[in-house]
Amino acid sequence: MKKQTNAYIKLAKTFPAYHPKAGQPTDFRAKRADGTKKYTIRENFEFWAKKIDQVRKGGRLYVQQWTGRPYYSEVETIDDLFYPKAYMLEFQQGTWGKITGAYVLDTTKLDEETISYVQAPLFSFAEHFGIETNGFEIKYIPVETLAKDDGLTESDFWNWFRIPIFRKKYCLIVFDEYNNPIL
Repeated sequence: MKKQTNAYIKLAKTFPAYHPKAGQPTDFRAKRADGTKKYTIRENFEFWAKKIDQVRKGGRLYVQQWTGRPYYSEVETIDDLFYPKAYMLEFQQGTWGKITGAYVLDTTKLDEETISYVQAPLFSFAEHFGIETNGFEIKYIPVETLAKDDGLTESDFWNWFRIPIFRKKYCLIVFDEYNNPIL
């Protein structure tokens, strides 16, 4: 019998210390319940994409939040999911270094060798090869949509990702494949 693989994602209950709204509630739990928080964005694409793939093959993704200070408090489960989906995400930089949007690539139909090949910036794939080519379907999502579907205002989103690393691969984890804002 195959071992079930579970994954755990923790959401912040309050805004982080570096955010202008530090200590104020994020309301992510309520936003998950009403469907306005549709995904989360994580660093370390390779790690999270592999975890989500394992969950999709027979496991669960537990969405949790800290009850107090992150890493020093207990966690409470908000949701448990069977069909999350992972996308490669790369932020697009505008004037003054602010995020203007992101390019998103669905890697579920690509093998590991092809995924490792996608090291060049996603925007250069889109510019040089077109938005859809050779099985690569790259979508551009404006920052307004990124923020809204992440359960944040545009201003809160910019301040949360105030120093994003452009040309770095992030993992956009959609909580529910059937309520998928990327499709």
